[in-house]
Amino acid sequence: TAGRGDPWRFLQAGTMLERAFRTVRVLEVKLPKLNSSNDDQAPLLYARMRSILRMLAALDAYRRVAGARLDASRIASFLVLAPQAPRGVLPCLAEVERCLESVERHGHATDPIRRVGMLVARLRFEAAESPADSIEAAGLSVLAEEIGRLNASITDRFFRV
Repeated sequence: TAGRGDPWRFLQAGTMLERAFRTVRVLEVKLPKLNSSNDDQAPLLYARMRSILRMLAALDAYRRVAGARLDASRIASFLVLAPQAPRGVLPCLAEVERCLESVERHGHATDPIRRVGMLVARLRFEAAESPADSIEAAGLSVLAEEIGRLNASITDRFFRV
């Protein structure tokens, strides 16, 4: 059996950070194609939406929350904000925050904890206040950059030579 100490939590934080980043990048690439499709391409559009959900291991979770109705904006919102999404950005970043807080026991907030805390707070605010179709490719680019800066901050904090 494996222990669940600090090394495991640190690896868990890295796994969740990578999942959040990959989810954002997949949506950043695929979302514009879903939003620009014609009505005559409906079967292809639905296949693309299902493939995005399958790619991110979220098809069953999405169907439990939203039913069989596929909508690009709802899918994007689900994959970024919903706590039920297994590779959702908000749940993954919340787990990164929990793991970093348990590894950093000395009581003051370090730069990685501040950065991930601000990201989680912003996403929770957006989940509570904004409509389901508010996720756009431009916002995803900014989110990807912020996750990249969080990764750099973690690298500076823990792997400084």
